[in-house]
Amino acid sequence: MSVIDPQEYGQLTQQVHSLEKTVEKMATQIDELMALVNQGRGAFWLAILLGGAISSIITFLATKMGIGILK
Repeated sequence: MSVIDPQEYGQLTQQVHSLEKTVEKMATQIDELMALVNQGRGAFWLAILLGGAISSIITFLATKMGIGILK
């Protein structure tokens, strides 16, 4: 039967607490990164929507005025 050294046990306990803090910090950072990704995704779709709307308006106006190849 092996004897548990109190000093080694204390060091291991301290390492575990340190790793727990690190993992908690990483989880918080991952949550923040996911929030940024979701914001970027929303901005992308907004840009696609606005681009489509603006090009539709320009095409409609050009057609009504008889400008361009869509006479």
